[in-house]
Amino acid sequence: MNLFNEPPVILINLAFLFQLFFISIFISRTWRKRRQVLLTKYPQNVFPNLYAQDEHTEQQRLTVRKWLDYSAFAIGLITFIALQVMGKAQHVIADWMLMIALIQLAPLFNSAYWCNQNSQILSKRYPKKIRTAQLQGNQLADYISIRRVMVSIVMYALSVGLAAYLYLVAMPGERKVIYLITLSTVVLICIGGLIRQLVYGQKKDHFIEQQERALKISDKLKYLISSLTAYSVFVIILLLSDMVELNDSYINLFASLFAQAIVFKTRNQYYPINPSVYKEEA
Repeated sequence: MNLFNEPPVILINLAFLFQLFFISIFISRTWRKRRQVLLTKYPQNVFPNLYAQDEHTEQQRLTVRKWLDYSAFAIGLITFIALQVMGKAQHVIADWMLMIALIQLAPLFNSAYWCNQNSQILSKRYPKKIRTAQLQGNQLADYISIRRVMVSIVMYALSVGLAAYLYLVAMPGERKVIYLITLSTVVLICIGGLIRQLVYGQKKDHFIEQQERALKISDKLKYLISSLTAYSVFVIILLLSDMVELNDSYINLFASLFAQAIVFKTRNQYYPINPSVYKEEA
């Protein structure tokens, strides 16, 4: 028997609708507005080194992103209405809410792909030996508080310790525990590799001076470390939920909120620090 009953159906419905509007409407409009401001305030004929694609391609991508987001919203809203008409239970609605979230995240992944594609084009256009800003003698502590790093490591260690306790004592042989910790470890390794590349690698920051690059590295490190901490906390919540037999609908709610928090944190990824360095005379 579950420790907690299913959440009220109105709570699940409100969470579903909020997710639809937040990701596919609010975040979408915010991203497109900032990108449009960039294209308008810093036109390509004055800041040619800021863009990998021509202006027509950039405008087309804005249109594609808009309709992808609106399509995801429409699919989600139709699904929500259908579930209400069929009178489905809370846990069914919560399951669908999580599946719709994956559809809503697809346009963001597509934009991230475009961003990576642009970086590759710029890397080929401007050779590393000319554009790489060297940062000699800097360590991790020069960019981020070690206390913040330690908190992240401690939270990961707690998640591993709790998983070991559940797998060996409280819930022997539970496969979900192994899956969560394996996924958490993969996230840790990936973030660790990104941090190493940021601090010790030769990142191709085109037309960016050392001080500006240091600021960008610091911001990215804070985001990566915060993401690792948040993910470890999320894993701990899931493990504790299993241990106390919390209703699965609550777990889906936590997962939806976690996804929305990550999306909100990354909404400004295209806005540069100092676009003036990308002028023709740079």
